[in-house]
Amino acid sequence: MPAHNEKENVAEAVLPVDAALRQCLGKSLEWLIVDDGSTDGTYSEITRLASMMPNVVPLRHAERKGLGAAIWTGMARASMEWCTWLPADGQFDPQCFVEMVELAGENDCLLVMRHESQRESGEGC
Repeated sequence: MPAHNEKENVAEAVLPVDAALRQCLGKSLEWLIVDDGSTDGTYSEITRLASMMPNVVPLRHAERKGLGAAIWTGMARASMEWCTWLPADGQFDPQCFVEMVELAGENDCLLVMRHESQRESGEGC
């Protein structure tokens, strides 16, 4: 999860998705949350979350490197069979990730994107 100045949102983005996927998968997930040079205390919030959730791994860029670099930092540290990323602002319904897991099946790769109408309304997966 790339996060830049998302102190107020990061926990609210992680907790419901984590709960939905734990229920769906029945196993632990790894959360790699990358603070991309935030100036609002995002990293402190990530470490607070990690103190409550042992599956949260706080990562940090000392200065802002951008979305692509933050995603790359997280993906490079990933250790589980599947890896994805989501924005730290909570714009996706947790059920979207359950649907993504269900679609994955035995495939090697899954590309999921929201339709423009879903982006505008904030609904759907």
